[in-house]
Amino acid sequence: MWLSRLRLRNDASIAALAPLLSPDGDSARAGAAHRLMWALFADGPERKRDFLWREAEAGVFYTWSERPPVDSHGLFELDPPKSFEPTFAVGDRLNFMLRANATVARGSEKGKRGKPCDVVMDTIFKVPAAERADRRRTAVEESGRAWLARQGERGGFAVDVREIRVPSYHVLRVEHSGPKARLGVLDLEGALTVTDPAIFIERVRAGFGRAKAFGCGLMLLRRV
Repeated sequence: MWLSRLRLRNDASIAALAPLLSPDGDSARAGAAHRLMWALFADGPERKRDFLWREAEAGVFYTWSERPPVDSHGLFELDPPKSFEPTFAVGDRLNFMLRANATVARGSEKGKRGKPCDVVMDTIFKVPAAERADRRRTAVEESGRAWLARQGERGGFAVDVREIRVPSYHVLRVEHSGPKARLGVLDLEGALTVTDPAIFIERVRAGFGRAKAFGCGLMLLRRV
């Protein structure tokens, strides 16, 4: 696997395209970035997505991929990709940053998987309407931390929810196979403890949560 950092070039030719490549507004920029990232990895019409990505700031991206990105259009300043071949042990402590479309299945019939529901909205809707504005920040933090703890239970790691920070939550409206989809996006950061190295590495490779095509799921790691 390869970890890469890319920055949109700021020369005159690229600056002229800035409103198209990195438009204002989170939703518009996520849609544009989705297409930009595919331009780096789509080497044929049958290619399936084998990469994750996230926007660090406007025009700056990290990618995590099975193949190094190829900037055939000359749009980016590309740092040399770094090979990612970690060796973790039980008990290793790692700092992490994760942007995730965190969902929970709701409204399922017996024997069928329910429809995915944004964990924050799922929590807020359980609060009386008159109290939702005051409880919103608490709902964001509690639901994000609980979701991450559940991911760890089946993902080879453990977290202390009291140590997890949830610096932001926002909603994207992006076009994806039809009408615009509404995606709740959480930023989560803190420290985790590896409990099963093999499972953990596979989960990091696969990404966490949904909406991976729109910049979610990539967990950045650093040893404590």
